[in-house]
Amino acid sequence: MPIAIWAFFSVVLVITGPFGTYATMTLQRRALFWVPVMALAITASTAIRAYVTSVLGLTDFKRGSLAVTALVSLVCAPPLYALPFLCDDLPAVRPGLLEVAVLVASASLGICSIRKSLAADAPPEPAAVSPRIFQRLEPQAQGKLMSISVRDHYVEVRTCWGISNVLLRLSDAIAETDPEPGGQVHRSHWVAWHAIQRVEQDGAKTVLHLLDGTQLPVSRANLCKLEERGLL
Repeated sequence: MPIAIWAFFSVVLVITGPFGTYATMTLQRRALFWVPVMALAITASTAIRAYVTSVLGLTDFKRGSLAVTALVSLVCAPPLYALPFLCDDLPAVRPGLLEVAVLVASASLGICSIRKSLAADAPPEPAAVSPRIFQRLEPQAQGKLMSISVRDHYVEVRTCWGISNVLLRLSDAIAETDPEPGGQVHRSHWVAWHAIQRVEQDGAKTVLHLLDGTQLPVSRANLCKLEERGLL
């Protein structure tokens, strides 16, 4: 978005030549003049927008736009006002500081309106899909899924927020882990790939060390799954 705004305003300024640059500069020189000026201005306004939303916490359109416009005018108007004085070949009649500030504020409000319009037209992001097995867990245990292990007639569902015992077959529990990437590494254990901290091999014995300190054995028939993921 900032790059598109920079390109748009650079083209407009190069063609229209404000502040007397149309009469005193060639098209090429106007491009060399306005393109870097707009790059600096857009960089400053992007940083100001990030400050307003992240630090000041003004995320609603009205208050956020007013704050961004005020700060952009304060930061960008004085340098833009001073620019014509650095070019000796520009006309003696130059815009005043207030006029430049009004132009900067108008451009800033226009950009805010464009951002809002584009955000409204953008398709909503799809909601994150949780594994179906979470429907069997208490809300306080529905953290990031790490592993599932057989415990008698139950399966022990381990998440980053705790352990839950569910009366369910392991195969049925594994069928409810989508979309969490993982695999069955033993007849009694399934593991989410992200949860593996390291793999330990001692002769014919292979053990997974998970991020929460859990250790799970890996059967020889399932070693290929670790090899496919570059874990061995």
